[in-house]
Amino acid sequence: TTNNRRQRHKRKWYRFEPTEISAWIRVPFFVVCLLTWLIGCIALGVGIWAEVQSARLRPTTTAGKANSQIANWTSGPAIILIVMGLMGFIMGFLGCVGALRENLCMLYMFLVSAAIILILQIAAPILAYVLSQEATNVANSAIRTSITGYRSNADLERLINFVQTTLKCCGGASYNDWEYNVYFNCTSPGPESCGGSVNSQCGYGTRRLTQIQARLRVYTNGCTDSIKAFIRNNLYWFIGIGFGLCLLQLAVLILCGKLIQEIKAIKADYEQYYNDTGTWPAENAGA
Repeated sequence: TTNNRRQRHKRKWYRFEPTEISAWIRVPFFVVCLLTWLIGCIALGVGIWAEVQSARLRPTTTAGKANSQIANWTSGPAIILIVMGLMGFIMGFLGCVGALRENLCMLYMFLVSAAIILILQIAAPILAYVLSQEATNVANSAIRTSITGYRSNADLERLINFVQTTLKCCGGASYNDWEYNVYFNCTSPGPESCGGSVNSQCGYGTRRLTQIQARLRVYTNGCTDSIKAFIRNNLYWFIGIGFGLCLLQLAVLILCGKLIQEIKAIKADYEQYYNDTGTWPAENAGA
């Protein structure tokens, strides 16, 4: 009606003051996402470089292709860096761009992804404790798989050496797991036959000895038990670090949620203004 049009016309001249996003929400959230993005870029770059370098050292078959077992993605620790770096890169990108552009879609993707990661971080140790025997079997299987590629992947070889030297252990369940490596099993004709990694307390020919005799020369306990003992001995440190990381992630989730809430409030102000005046604030200001 004419009266409604007049009232609508009068409302065009009221001062538009939309809600503003608090700097105490946007800036800390952006800084955390930027650090996540930078760390992700560094991890991704180092992982790709390590994978390229180790690929040059992998043996090839007569057809010129890398051995399928050795080239398996589970055989190289560089892949872990690549995956973690890629996750950090994507999460940081979504958070930074979403905060700067006030993009609700990107912020929702960040919020859901971060929530899933937080839930997995909390659930993983709980499941590992509840299913301790199954987790031990999985760890032993993973270590045996790694042992098969020991002389064939430089990164993997250095990782195994580091773990065995640091934890004073040998193999997964025991030092006899080196039987799974073609260079170290007792049927191998080479000089490394019936031994383990000589640089990591697993000397040549030790598996021909009894366990009591071998114990005088090498570490006979498996790395799985050593890892479990290391975790038990440093349990409070692990709990403290894990709890701190969870609190940090929870704080980021809260900041992301508040940022989404304020962006939605601003959009609601603009939509209300349009419903009252029939124009957007920029159009009215230009008139």
